[in-house]
Amino acid sequence: MSPSLRSPRVKLRHARTRGLTMMMWVVVIVAVAVAACMPLTLLAAPAGPGGPSTSLFVGPGGYSSVQAALDAAPAGSRIVVMAGTYREKVVVAKPAITLIADPAGFAAIIFNDAAKSAGGTVQSATFTVSAAANGFTAIGLTFANDFGPNEKGTSDQQGVAVAVSADSSFYNCTITGWQDTLYADQGRQYYKTCLIQGSVDFAFGEATAFFEDCTLFARMRPDSKYNSYTAQKRESPTEAGGFVFYRGMLDCDPVVKAYLGRGWGPYARTIFILTYMKDCVNPEGWGVFKKYKYTDTTFFAEYHCSGPGSNRAGRVPWSRNLTDAEVFYFSNRTSFLQT
Repeated sequence: MSPSLRSPRVKLRHARTRGLTMMMWVVVIVAVAVAACMPLTLLAAPAGPGGPSTSLFVGPGGYSSVQAALDAAPAGSRIVVMAGTYREKVVVAKPAITLIADPAGFAAIIFNDAAKSAGGTVQSATFTVSAAANGFTAIGLTFANDFGPNEKGTSDQQGVAVAVSADSSFYNCTITGWQDTLYADQGRQYYKTCLIQGSVDFAFGEATAFFEDCTLFARMRPDSKYNSYTAQKRESPTEAGGFVFYRGMLDCDPVVKAYLGRGWGPYARTIFILTYMKDCVNPEGWGVFKKYKYTDTTFFAEYHCSGPGSNRAGRVPWSRNLTDAEVFYFSNRTSFLQT
């Protein structure tokens, strides 16, 4: 069975969290975030006037929806999402917003939509970080698109949970859906200790994205055996984009054998470094789109991965092992994200 929607959590002693006032919540949550996640300076955007001093709350005693809080928040605000399920579509359109889940509960933003009903893949997204939202940070939240599972032989069933088009960071978050779960569209993106679930191309896009200690979980489709973890897009050899998965794990439902990725653009670049791969990986490792079939110019690589899925004996000839010089560059998130 797939993991639950519950996010990996920063733990606090329950005895010390009961009865805290709203302002004390801000102090506690930000202190935990600093200890577990910071610094965020690499992807930071300028805060609003007076610095990041505004704190808003979603839930009892605060705003009734995440979008209402975002609409009211000035740039540079912190928004604390209290425990609960918020069924809504959300768009972040202001810089330097920090969205933090109540660490004593479970906070999830969920919607049900697909490309066909929404008018396009990106429009299906439950949660969108627009190009105007540089410096966005999410901590401890679950984001889900519960449309699906996507069916064999049909089109327009992409259901994005999170679409990101700005410099952003996600810590201890769960991002779950089926086809096209995470759209890492543009900008520099950092994911730390996140769980990302889906079936086909469920981490895809043209961004420069670094995934550290994250788990990718391939979900079984009831009517098809085809699964792929990633689909990166890069249109030229001088473009900075690419996906790096550093450490972390590849997991799956029973009997799933997923491709590590396939090229959405002719110079697609996807790399796994020191990743533990369960028995979830198609022995060929890397696949192609029927429409594109890019192999000669793509950059698909692995380096010292472990686990039963890491055996490279059956890998396609156009995949590669990283050299020591290459791994020095790609395993350094600061260098990679600043390129």
